[in-house]
Amino acid sequence: MSVVLVAVVLATVVPPVAGAGAVGTAAGGVSAPLPASETVDLPGSAGDETPVGDNGTDERDTDNGTVDVYITFENFSARETASFGGNVTITGGRDVGLVPVLYARSDASEIPAIEARAGVKAVGIDRQIRLPQPSSGVSPSRRSTAATTNQTVPWGLRRIAARNLTDRVGRAALRNVTVAVVDTGIDYTHPDIGDSVVWGANFTDGSERYGRETAADNNGHGTAVAGIVAARDNDRATVGVAPGVRLYSVKVLRGDRTGRIRTLISGLDAAVAGPDGVVGTDDDADVVQVSAGTAVADEQLANVVDAASEHAVVVAAAGNYGDGSADTDEVRYPAKYDGVVAVAATGRDDRTTGYSSEGPAVDIAAPGQRIPTLSPDAGTTYFSGTSAAAPHVSGVVALLLAAENGTGDAQMPGSVRDILKATARDIEAPGDDQFSGAGLVQADAAVATAVGLDANRTVSETAVPSNRTVTVTVETTVIAPRVTVSESFSRPFGAGAITSVTVDGDATEPVLEAANDRGVVVIVGGLRVGQTVTVSYEVRLPADADPGNTYPITGTVTNGEAEDTLPRVDLTVREQSGSGPLATYDADGDGAIDIGELGVAASDYASGDIPITSLATVAAVYASTPPAGN
Repeated sequence: MSVVLVAVVLATVVPPVAGAGAVGTAAGGVSAPLPASETVDLPGSAGDETPVGDNGTDERDTDNGTVDVYITFENFSARETASFGGNVTITGGRDVGLVPVLYARSDASEIPAIEARAGVKAVGIDRQIRLPQPSSGVSPSRRSTAATTNQTVPWGLRRIAARNLTDRVGRAALRNVTVAVVDTGIDYTHPDIGDSVVWGANFTDGSERYGRETAADNNGHGTAVAGIVAARDNDRATVGVAPGVRLYSVKVLRGDRTGRIRTLISGLDAAVAGPDGVVGTDDDADVVQVSAGTAVADEQLANVVDAASEHAVVVAAAGNYGDGSADTDEVRYPAKYDGVVAVAATGRDDRTTGYSSEGPAVDIAAPGQRIPTLSPDAGTTYFSGTSAAAPHVSGVVALLLAAENGTGDAQMPGSVRDILKATARDIEAPGDDQFSGAGLVQADAAVATAVGLDANRTVSETAVPSNRTVTVTVETTVIAPRVTVSESFSRPFGAGAITSVTVDGDATEPVLEAANDRGVVVIVGGLRVGQTVTVSYEVRLPADADPGNTYPITGTVTNGEAEDTLPRVDLTVREQSGSGPLATYDADGDGAIDIGELGVAASDYASGDIPITSLATVAAVYASTPPAGN
């Protein structure tokens, strides 16, 4: 069974476009200047905290008293056999597979009679849903600038430790993860994301159309969300949390950011089922991200989310209605529903922003303040709000699923929600709190739960010439959290020597170097996923070292409870290119001996590695070498 993530983005804070003087809204409503030559903001405002339709509207026909409804049945059999009189017109829903529902238009006076029918569970008003609209006086038009050749790495990626994980989980594994963005559509022509959009569906304006071209983005919100998740890692625009994942574009919101409960139901159903329309098959989306919601608890929406959570991990944005008080609860639905991971937004200070909704339902936080992302027409934009925070979590889960699939395990150990909370970094009050929940999501620690103890290792030299000093560099990248790496030569060099050891990299704890009968051991502790340790050894083997003799470098990685062996690397003595002292000491191969090369020969003579006759031969060649410049 596919593991599916449903990320529901309830509200977006996006700085307004106001010509060249556009500003971006920071935490607490503080505005910061935005260079118009770099990016352009989507329309919207952090101050727009009461969007029209957030409390639900009934969409009644005032002329004849009819109303759009959805009818929930006890089971699918009851839906298939249901029939109604002439005052009830079925408008859709028969293909919805998550829950037994029908969409209808009925005279309002008929609702009690419909509810009384056998097999009917409930009748709900098909309310309008929408994202926040631009604040008063701000034009809803959007400008885009062509992406430059200089890629911007969003600060949020570094803050959640996601930047070095793509190669770790494997690009092929990421291509096996599908993210369905249920929103205003995606610009499938954008050069930084278009190749990833492989399918689409459109349920706006009463339509039901399929194919990515049908779900083009005519607002920009869906493209911005998709960019945070999956923008390509190249030399332009920006980069997403999980670049390379496949994308489904599921359009449930029109260009004015409005939709209906029924479009959201159909969009969720299509996203979970995938192109073949059947839940539980290979083309099901692994990640489903929705950008719509309501302040009103809705029974049918709750049923859909509950049904999706049987196949999915549901993630929702907490909303942009915070008042800074832990005594109030502004979290929107469906973030409040049981089993949903509710995401708050943080700023650069790693504290939740002033507009991020607070409440006991908040589970985790992610960056949501002026995040660079994509806009239609090959452009970029800044994106703020819990709508920007939730895609960070979606990307982390995509990385987690890719890492899990790469292990060959049938299922993740434990729930994705529990992993996200257990590996988060606490940022507000100790423990869970109503502002940030468990804390700031941490991609490296979450991914590490799927891969266990492991590290990538490369060595710059695999052969060492006899009677020379060379630098052998061992680079180890850690892919498990808070581990200790030990590097060592596994046996002595005999008459040879390791003349020096240098340790460089992202070590966060002291480095221990120890010499013993096994050679030199270098220990670096306290490393996090993605950190790299570089150990450089200056190695000198004796002149009489046998060609082909091997000297292994070994290592281990441990977290204090378990230990794994790092890949062994064998250093081999090279065959000499010539014979005699000249071939041995002419390191640069120019046919002459310089003062440095003579010094090496003298050192070897002093240590008893070569006889006096060999030193005399080298010295004679040095003496016959014309001075530099002659």
